[in-house]
Amino acid sequence: MICGSCGGIGKAEPLTERMNKRTAPILAIMLVMILLTIISLAALFENKYFTELLAFSSAIIGSICGYYFSSLKTGKA
Repeated sequence: MICGSCGGIGKAEPLTERMNKRTAPILAIMLVMILLTIISLAALFENKYFTELLAFSSAIIGSICGYYFSSLKTGKA
């Protein structure tokens, strides 16, 4: 008898569901790394827009870190 949820392959989680769970964290990590690189390059080359880049990037990085490290999201302390 073939399992109704996995179709007999033995995996309860299909590939698309696993990909959907991994996409958001991977995009968040990539965005933070890109923003940190832009900030570093702007500081290294003494860009005249460094303060604006820093304010913009810090707000986005803070939001991402707040979302992933908040204890209210998972319900765990």
